[in-house]
Amino acid sequence: MLNFETVNQQYIGGVWQDGKSERELIDLNPYTNEVITKFKMATKDDIHLAYVSAQKAKSDEWDNVNAYQKCDIFTSALEYIQSYKNEIISLLIQEIGSTRLKGALEVDIVIKCLRDAVTYPLKMEGKILPSSIHHKENRVYRVPVGVVGVISPSNFPFILSMKSVVAALATGNGVVTFE
Repeated sequence: MLNFETVNQQYIGGVWQDGKSERELIDLNPYTNEVITKFKMATKDDIHLAYVSAQKAKSDEWDNVNAYQKCDIFTSALEYIQSYKNEIISLLIQEIGSTRLKGALEVDIVIKCLRDAVTYPLKMEGKILPSSIHHKENRVYRVPVGVVGVISPSNFPFILSMKSVVAALATGNGVVTFE
């Protein structure tokens, strides 16, 4: 069962943990003003650790995952989102005041995004293209850029975050998200 008590921490270096700041973010239901959950805010050190951990995971682990295995991982993520669709919609309604229709639309777009992302690992390729210079050629390679920072907006948080996160991960990058 998905709920805010299972997603109110930061995932850094393979561990769910609270931020190290003394500051706390209180997440309120916009309709009832009821406290949904509380988050310990991150510090600059937390953010640095997140980037270092993402770079290490990318270099030590993600770079060594076969493209077909990456496709399988994104297929599993797709199946997970599909199986928890109603719970995710409920979380969107509770946290940001989505209507059921808006929440369903957002989850459906994320599902489409994941369907597309399943194919991305197989599209990381190289090509030889013609050049405008005689006896020359252009070589184009699709390669990961490293660690990508993704800012999660609050108006369509699931789709706008996932669209960037899945594209970055599926093309071989590490990701650190911010809200």
